[in-house]
Amino acid sequence: MEYSSRPERSDEPAGGVIREVDTALCRLLGSRLPQGVEVRLEPPTPTWINEANPLPAVHVFLYELRAGRSHRPARDLELSYLVAARAGSVAGEHELLGEALDALTAQESGQPVAVRLAEHGVGGLWSALGMPARAAFVISVTATLPATPDAEGAAPGGTAVPLQSDPRGWRLPS
Repeated sequence: MEYSSRPERSDEPAGGVIREVDTALCRLLGSRLPQGVEVRLEPPTPTWINEANPLPAVHVFLYELRAGRSHRPARDLELSYLVAARAGSVAGEHELLGEALDALTAQESGQPVAVRLAEHGVGGLWSALGMPARAAFVISVTATLPATPDAEGAAPGGTAVPLQSDPRGWRLPS
């Protein structure tokens, strides 16, 4: 398994959540995929096509972040991951994808982080990565950002910015 094990920092709520979700996905897949299959966070690359005997791997590539669908402003973060497999054959890739799909969608509801199969396809992602189309799927993970003292009084959908009064109007503190 390959994932960052950087120490957590309390001053990076979004970065901490992303790191935690990455780690959780890698651990979940690593515990349920066959022995010897790597779980990688980097995107698939065009070099896959030329590899004679690639090591089996499942790539879980974070490609999009957006505000969650909840009514709480800037509290939920929706992370979209492309899940692709690399193996010695197309049939092997399909088998790994099936096992990854089973592992990711078998989670019980009520978990702190919700994982679901995304409704949109992956066609445009392959061309953006410079690769021919292949079997893959997208998962969407919704995670809640931890509350921070700085977020008190934040505008809906934004972050609080301290302003100081000035006779000519408002200005940012220097």
